[in-house]
Amino acid sequence: MKWQRMKPQLMREAAKERVRELNLRLKRLMPPSDADISSPPPVNVIRDEMHGHVAERAVITLTSRGCEWAHSRKGSGGCTMCGHYKGTTRGKPLDQRALFDQFRTQLQGLNHGSIEWLCLYNSGSFLSPEEVPPETRRNIYDLVADFPNIRRLTIETRPEFVNQSVLKEINRYLGQIEVEIGIGIETVNDTVRDLCINKGYGYSEFCAAVDLINEHHLKPLAYALMKPAFMTEYEAILNTLCSVAHAIESGVKVVSIEPGSIQDYTLLDYLRRGGCYDPPMIWSVIEVVKMINHMVTLGDSSLKFPNTPELRMGGYVFFPVPLEFSQNCPECNERAMGLIEQFNLKNDISVFEGYQCACRGQWLERLRDRKPPYAVRIHSTLDELEQKNTISSFIGR
Repeated sequence: MKWQRMKPQLMREAAKERVRELNLRLKRLMPPSDADISSPPPVNVIRDEMHGHVAERAVITLTSRGCEWAHSRKGSGGCTMCGHYKGTTRGKPLDQRALFDQFRTQLQGLNHGSIEWLCLYNSGSFLSPEEVPPETRRNIYDLVADFPNIRRLTIETRPEFVNQSVLKEINRYLGQIEVEIGIGIETVNDTVRDLCINKGYGYSEFCAAVDLINEHHLKPLAYALMKPAFMTEYEAILNTLCSVAHAIESGVKVVSIEPGSIQDYTLLDYLRRGGCYDPPMIWSVIEVVKMINHMVTLGDSSLKFPNTPELRMGGYVFFPVPLEFSQNCPECNERAMGLIEQFNLKNDISVFEGYQCACRGQWLERLRDRKPPYAVRIHSTLDELEQKNTISSFIGR
């Protein structure tokens, strides 16, 4: 246990390297990709609140080469909670028209008269020229612009791909459509983002991208990850609350709270198998939404919100489908998920009034858990799981 004799900065760097090495090893243990670019995942059509009314939202996920950060040497396997990479070609180049053909096929299967909101995901950054070639992107914009009744398009990207050129292009092709550009703030804590998430960028890069998006009159959307690896339930609440508040202060118009889930061959999967991680309980998610709503509606002199934000409770529509989601207990899970759906339909915190269950006591008990500083807990946790040989549960699956 050499790390115990290290100075704090060296201990932190060693913890970061251990996480990155393990993260990359888990990705390399994945069985060969069976992604079929001729048969993209099914379209999810769900109902959500949009501008004061209930709209039908179509979620399209394209089978792509995957996130550049995840398959690059620098990225060391990508973000530690993300399992999207499994459903991609994992860096294998696609034919120039492959993504466009997939998208066109998906659109043809939709009810053109009812869909008002389109979410288009490529398991990575839609604005990356390596992941979605510029010509393909423009052809997709043309199809969206011609699709009847579409009022909103949501895409995702890392902040390094947000620039004047791509934003002007969006306005040129989709000037009459509201375009949301989602970026993962995940956490405002750069130490957590660096050590526990392996995000590869800091809060300042996130803010710079938000500024650019606002300058071009587009809509910045932030994803706040609730309970990254190595974080306690209590810390998850405080961290998410702080991250959402800072995202709003930065000029974000929408924040989606994304509870951690167990996705195949990820660090969270590894920690869960070793008994060192549980997804956050839904009680925690509800608590954060209530507290943010309180700050926004009643005002908080310590915060300067440039706008009244829209809050969403996300984390339940993924491809590939996670092994385990945020939950409470078998007796109340169905009701809890129904309340989340109602909140997303109405954007009204009152839907949670009267919700009670005996499992709240289990949640309160979780909140008492305390841990040492992140570098120490990372080293001690990984030491424990190495002794258990947890990695063997991934070999030969």
